[in-house]
Amino acid sequence: MAIKTSQMEQLKPFSILPCGAKAEGLPASHLLDEELCRSFLSQYMLDIKAPNQRVAASLFMKQYARITVAAALYHISLYNGFVSLPIERCLFSKDRTLHIQQDECEWIEWDCGDRETWLTEMLHPLFAEHLTPMILVLQRESKLPSKILWENVAVRINSFYRKMLTQELTPVESTQIKDDFHFLKEASGDLFQLKKNPLATFLHLETEACTRRTCCMYYLMGKNEYCGVCPLPKEAGTKVIKHNEKTNDPK
Repeated sequence: MAIKTSQMEQLKPFSILPCGAKAEGLPASHLLDEELCRSFLSQYMLDIKAPNQRVAASLFMKQYARITVAAALYHISLYNGFVSLPIERCLFSKDRTLHIQQDECEWIEWDCGDRETWLTEMLHPLFAEHLTPMILVLQRESKLPSKILWENVAVRINSFYRKMLTQELTPVESTQIKDDFHFLKEASGDLFQLKKNPLATFLHLETEACTRRTCCMYYLMGKNEYCGVCPLPKEAGTKVIKHNEKTNDPK
C-alpha cells in the first residue's frame, strides 16, 4: 500500500518529506556510484564546513541514519508499520532532509504473524539494499573505517529506542520494543548482506550513556564541542553535546 498523506505527516518529525517538483538535492542512489559519491563528499564537506572528506562522510551518515533507520524502527516498534525507503526513491536535499516519491514507497502493516519473519522481510531491503551498499562506497571514497560509519548508525538506534521506552507504554508495548531491539542486535549478517552483523557490537539498550568505541570526529568541526558519548578525553573548556541537542546540526 502506498504511503498515505496522514502517514507522511508521521514521518515529518524525522525530516522525511514528499518529493515535490522543486526538490533539489542528490538522489540517494548516486551514493552507490564511486565518482558521484566522491563529488557529493567534496560538496558536503564545503556545505557543513568539515575539514576533510572523512569527517564529512562520518557526519553525513549520522544525519542519514537519524532520518532513515530511526524513522523505520520507530514506526515498526510503536505502530507495527514499516515505511519502505527504496534507495532509488529517495533524494537527500540541500537542507539535509530526505524527500521520497510517496507513491513509490510503501507502508506495510504487521499482520500479527511471526514477528521475526516480518522484521527480517522489512529490514533486509533497508539494510542490504540501501545502507550497506551506501556505507561500502562511503568507506572506499572517504577512507573512513566502516566500523565508524556503522557505529554512527548504532548510536542513532540506541538513542531512539531509549527515547521510546521513556514514553507511557503498556507492558506489552514495552516488551515488544525491547524484543525488536534485541532482534536487531542478534540478527545474522544476512540481514545486512554481510558476513557479520555490523551493529551488534555497538547496540546497547540498558546503558544510558555508553561511551562509543570509535570517534565520529565531530570534535574536528572546530566548535570546541564533543558528542556526549565521545571516547576521547575532553579538554578543559569544551562542551559536551547530547544526542537530542541541535537536531539540525550535521552531527
